[in-house]
Amino acid sequence: MRQRLLLDTSAWIEYFLGSDLGKRVSSMIDDSPDVLIVLPNVVASEVISKSIRLGFSPLIVHPPLRKCVPPIETKEYYFEAGKKHAELRKIIPHFSLVDAIILTLAEKNKATIITKDTHLAGPNTILLK
Repeated sequence: MRQRLLLDTSAWIEYFLGSDLGKRVSSMIDDSPDVLIVLPNVVASEVISKSIRLGFSPLIVHPPLRKCVPPIETKEYYFEAGKKHAELRKIIPHFSLVDAIILTLAEKNKATIITKDTHLAGPNTILLK
């Protein structure tokens, strides 16, 4: 069975920067037949926006994103993410709706999250340090 990974925007940006953290991400995802990269639409949008703001051409960013698979994203999952967001905002005041969506979609798609964001840390997370 292939390992399912969901990279959040911070992991993708490190990957495109080629930083030390990005090299760790690359070693986990590049040319590995046992890895399936799950790419939520909201993460793809964030990656394109952030990469343009950092001066990358979308043409450089787009090919690696194309080899990813879309997750199962249902209206019910988004409702669940909204509830999760409301609950987590009580504990983490600046917790974003996008992060709640990432948590929910990773859980529903049985994917491990790769991120730099400590507020996404959990049993199914690879935290980049």
